[in-house]
Order: sequence, then structure tokens, then C-alpha cells
Amino acid sequence: MQIRYSLTRGDMRRAVASAWQQSSRFRLLLILTGVWPFALYVFVRVFTSGNLRPQDLAVAAVLLVLFGSLLPLLMIVRTKTSERVLSIDGDGIKTTIGRLHGEIPWSKVGAIEVTDHQVLIIGRTPNLFAIPSRAFERCEDRLSFIDTAREYWAAARGRAAV
Repeated sequence: MQIRYSLTRGDMRRAVASAWQQSSRFRLLLILTGVWPFALYVFVRVFTSGNLRPQDLAVAAVLLVLFGSLLPLLMIVRTKTSERVLSIDGDGIKTTIGRLHGEIPWSKVGAIEVTDHQVLIIGRTPNLFAIPSRAFERCEDRLSFIDTAREYWAAARGRAAV
């Protein structure tokens, strides 16, 4: 099954917000993105000075918020707005944007979430396919895509489609 569509940064902003609300895996990955610089800073401060001052915790908290916010912002800013071709089959997802091409096996997909306006395919790492409803000519095409994607994903995990 193949679809063609373009994304806007607004589409990706909505996708990141929806993925945050609907996917505990996505939330965990983004939180962990913010936690590692926090933990590293605290470790280095304790290791080099032997103690941890309140201002050290304040700096670490700023790092936590900064790094935790950076990835979603990068996802939005780096959204490729050119037309893309996305196809799914039993092996996984194939996407082409201009001369760029990528393939993701279903085993690398962490969740498939559906909102009123988008289909979200969330990776096991914090990557995200946002497919707006306008990518489908008819509602039936969208529903067929969702069902097919869920069946392929379930088969790759050895489970029945949900």
C-alpha cells in the first residue's frame, strides 16, 4: 500500500503533541533524552568536587528541561515539507522524500496511534511518522491503511492485530 503526501511543521507539532499524550513509549524516550545530561552533570559534579550544591541541582534541572525540549523542537524544525512517498508491506515501512530513501522494519516500530487528524507510527527510538488524514483520498482508504499497518506490525511481533 502506497500513499503520497506533504507535511507541514504544524502537522509535526500536532503529531509530537499527540504522540506525547497517547504513547507512554514516546514520553519515556523523550524523558530519557533529557535525563542523561542531567545525570551526567550530577555525576561529574559529585566526582570532581565531592559534593553537590543547590546551584548544581539548578543547572542540572535546566539541562533536563533543555535537552528534554530539544528533541521535540528538532523534530518539528527538521520536518521535511517536500512531497513524500510512503509505502507499507510485510517487511516494513519504506519512505522516499526527493532523493532520500529509508526503510524501517516493523520490528523497529513501537506503536501505531490514530487521532482524528493523523496516523502516527512511532518508532522504538524517538522517531515518528506523522501521516495527515489529507494523505488519503477517502476515509475508507485511511481505515484500510490503519488496518493493514496494524496487521503487519502485529505479525512482526507475533500477535493478533489490535
